[in-house]
Amino acid sequence: MRVSWDDAQSFCAWLTKKERAEGRIKADQKYRLPTDAEWSAAVGLEGELGGSPRDKNSKIKGAYPWGTQWPAPKGAGNYSPSLGVDEYEYTSPVGSFLANSFGLYDMGGNVWQWCEDWQDGEQKYRVVRGASWGRINPDLLLSSYRSGYGPDYRGSGIGFRCVLVGGGSP
Repeated sequence: MRVSWDDAQSFCAWLTKKERAEGRIKADQKYRLPTDAEWSAAVGLEGELGGSPRDKNSKIKGAYPWGTQWPAPKGAGNYSPSLGVDEYEYTSPVGSFLANSFGLYDMGGNVWQWCEDWQDGEQKYRVVRGASWGRINPDLLLSSYRSGYGPDYRGSGIGFRCVLVGGGSP
């Protein structure tokens, strides 16, 4: 929470260095933020059309991180208290709700998650996905919805997740 894209990048570099030194990951592995396409795959979206994340924004309707029903069912994640789906006023501990079919937690709600990508060719805003605890609008909760902020922005509903890449099988 209140983590800029730049902060998230620094954390990924620090974690990579730390875990390499401890022998937890191989020399050709590293942590980074997910790409917009990886985030879409992780939330279960397929067949998005468009070149940039901005072009793909909100194109797939009726698909939410919890499924297709609206409103969100109880236990769907950490969303606005006015939706009545969880007991948290603001953020919740990671993993407080069920994982999705890929075993990933918090793909929706809790905090917006930084992605590697720029929103478009202007390279002014970095992509965030997943909505946050403060959102209620169904359009902003779609799995295909993207927003963007400058890389130095630190908002109360902004966070990140890391992905581990490299180290192909022997």
